[in-house]
Amino acid sequence: MGALDELKRLAAENPNQAVERSKQARQKVVGYWCSYIPQELMHAAGLFPYRIKGIGAHGTAKADVYMASVCNCSYPRAALEVALDGS
Repeated sequence: MGALDELKRLAAENPNQAVERSKQARQKVVGYWCSYIPQELMHAAGLFPYRIKGIGAHGTAKADVYMASVCNCSYPRAALEVALDGS
């Protein structure tokens, strides 16, 4: 399996094996949504940055009810949608 295939596989998993390995190594995991978060600073602080994704969301109709229209980032909307669906 190539590196790109491995990255695709890890990105599609929820929970992610890389997160589990970090937890087993007693490294703190920090979840984030925004792409402007400086991941390098998290790594420098000994943290494992993990981008929260709404894997499995098929829209954001439920989340749209709870989130302001000015928040147009799809990551928190999809994550909230998955949470509201109970999955």
